[in-house]
Amino acid sequence: MYTEKYFTERLTYDPRRAQVWVELNHFFGKYYPDNLRTVVELGAGYCFWINNIKSDKKIAIDISPVVEKHAKEDVEAIVRDASDLSFLPDKSVDMFLASNFFEHFAPEKVEEILKNIYRVLSNGGRLCILQPNFKYAYREYFDDHTHRAIFTDTGMCNLLKECGFNIKLNIPRFTPYSFKSSKLPTPKFLIKAYLNSPVRPGAKQMAIVVEKK
Repeated sequence: MYTEKYFTERLTYDPRRAQVWVELNHFFGKYYPDNLRTVVELGAGYCFWINNIKSDKKIAIDISPVVEKHAKEDVEAIVRDASDLSFLPDKSVDMFLASNFFEHFAPEKVEEILKNIYRVLSNGGRLCILQPNFKYAYREYFDDHTHRAIFTDTGMCNLLKECGFNIKLNIPRFTPYSFKSSKLPTPKFLIKAYLNSPVRPGAKQMAIVVEKK
């Protein structure tokens, strides 16, 4: 089961990820809604993604207190189960971010979370997803003992559409499965070239962006 110890036992802090996330944010940026007012990252962890977002209000949620240590001053860090969105009012958020998040829950729980995201999103609001694609990462997928649900890009997109979302972006092979095991170079220009290349060696994670109808 996923607990706050996940960050000390499996996902230790690596400052090299910060530069990678700067470029990931630039890539996703073209799909962000205009005039962002409120953004929420689910399972924010070290806050690499949301720290790079420009928005009037930013909320980072994670079960681990690590989120409080790494959130920038303009990010509200909340330590709680990120699958419980009951504290957020209807149509109060313009964008949700979820990196390597949904695979940690049972399939029926993922559907529940997505329906709540839909409830909380404003009209035209978006959800940005980055997570392992089982179609390409099946060999190492369950090396992470906290993985509960199996998703391919096709299966995830079908579920998202059933929950009412429109698919705006689906890249089945976007980034390597793991930063530790990846040979993804860290210099800025090489990271940018990799992300914008039609061929991404070793890519086993998918990128999906959806919009609330």
